Amino acid sequence: MKENDMLDEEHGVKILSDDKLVSYLEGAVVDYAEGSFEINTPATGGGCG
Repeated sequence: MKENDMLDEEHGVKILSDDKLVSYLEGAVVDYAEGSFEINTPATGGGCG
């Protein structure tokens, strides 16, 4: 983990991101379904998975 990295934990899941990604992940919802993660990100207007 680098100095500017951020670690967040919710419901036992840890997410590590750098300071550049934080603005994209703010307000994001991470869901795990059918064997894969889905990230819905309102900051970018879409999702990835």
